[in-house]
Amino acid sequence: MSSSTTPGQPGHNPDITIIAMIVFAPYADRLWVSTLLAAVVIYGIAVDWKTRK
Repeated sequence: MSSSTTPGQPGHNPDITIIAMIVFAPYADRLWVSTLLAAVVIYGIAVDWKTRK
């Protein structure tokens, strides 16, 4: 069974994403970081939208 999230909350484990961004940001080029941030934001919006349905 999957755990439920309420609208407005981040995804299941945002801590890992934040740590990964902090660790890899100095080694990455700005386009890669922007793409990762966009993917995280789109994922959060999709989870929120699906939960509201």
